[in-house]
Amino acid sequence: ETLLSIAGINTKKEAVLQTKAINDTWMIIGLIEGYDENLNFRRTWLHGEQTNKKALLLDYSYGDAGFENQWQNGTSFHAQLHYYPANFPLRAVVNGVERLPDLVQTLHGYPDFEAFKNSYSTALAKDPWLLDFPACLESVIPVIEADQLFLVDQAQNMIPVIQKETLNWKIMAISGGHPIAIFGEWTGKYFVPLSVNLSE
Repeated sequence: ETLLSIAGINTKKEAVLQTKAINDTWMIIGLIEGYDENLNFRRTWLHGEQTNKKALLLDYSYGDAGFENQWQNGTSFHAQLHYYPANFPLRAVVNGVERLPDLVQTLHGYPDFEAFKNSYSTALAKDPWLLDFPACLESVIPVIEADQLFLVDQAQNMIPVIQKETLNWKIMAISGGHPIAIFGEWTGKYFVPLSVNLSE
């Protein structure tokens, strides 16, 4: 199934909805939209409050049609989630969405980069073609060295952040030199930030 997906042969949504459902409260912890010619796309990352699972909702729309569902970063909802078949499942669809009023207050993730790297290695062993790995990093401090933004964990290990000057300075401003929790996509080379808050 993973190889078929990489080849561009995807399981139909109707078939995915027939698979076993996972009931949980899903927090929207990352959202990114883009445009390619006449095609709009949106990547929405979810975190299961009870299951601790990550899931990716991938939506497309043509021209000015708009997306079927409207998601907002930092909100949550209760729903049944169905994963597309894969050796390391991430992409999913939701069914029976019940919006919740509470906003996401905290981001929970890896306590250090060693735990993050171990999890990433496990994911790659299951799916060597994995392009974007969801990662929430706790208690990291952003620093800039030679015009490059890095995240530093409590053991003083560092990982580079993708170069986006305006975004990088926003992260520095939010931190103010204090630890933050940050969620984003790891490309295998750079961390792409999608949401951030101060660590407790």
